[in-house]
Amino acid sequence: MIVVFLNLKGGCGKSTSAVHLSRYLLKRNKQVVLLDADPQQTSIDWIDSLQPAIPRPECRRVTQPKALQTQLHDCLNRFDVTIVDSPPGIGRLQRILLLFADVVMIPVQPGIPDLRATPKLLEAVRLARGARRNFEPSAALPAIGKPEFKAFTFLVRTVPNTLLVDKARMLLRDRDDAHFLEADIPQRQILADAMGIGATVFDVNTRPARQAAESYRRLFELAGL
Repeated sequence: MIVVFLNLKGGCGKSTSAVHLSRYLLKRNKQVVLLDADPQQTSIDWIDSLQPAIPRPECRRVTQPKALQTQLHDCLNRFDVTIVDSPPGIGRLQRILLLFADVVMIPVQPGIPDLRATPKLLEAVRLARGARRNFEPSAALPAIGKPEFKAFTFLVRTVPNTLLVDKARMLLRDRDDAHFLEADIPQRQILADAMGIGATVFDVNTRPARQAAESYRRLFELAGL
């Protein structure tokens, strides 16, 4: 399975979610590899900072489209789950990811710029579905993912009982090109602090960490991961 975290914008929770998905799957005894395709390499830096006792996935840096395609083919044969933390935007690299992904996860912050950018990404998801249905193998591109794939949106850094969060939910629920997951990742300081203490929220035994871990656990379960 290939799980890709995508968004047009940076700083929207892709890396945080990718790292926590890797930790969640490792706790379920899955063989996991994390491909960090973002030049900032936040996911790999986070994994490298984990305390020695915390299990970690294999990590690979890959920021070029051709190398990414090679790595995706290789990882499919060697791991249960390949997680990709993509850079912001929707260029050639992201379009390759949309051709191979089994699951596309789109974190959305409940702000006007993010909500305005999301339809552009969902249009790319729609076009990728069409391309995969009509795909014919060639020497240059011998194989892509299965014709159908799942795409999900979910809210991150939410504050309860705010108008923007309610508006974001309504807008995302109305889209038929990606299913909206009713499992918000709330704004919590522990999610900002976790990398600095060399952990994920699954590894910290405080009430805020347990609550954040439960939010991610519910999100990943709803996505079938």
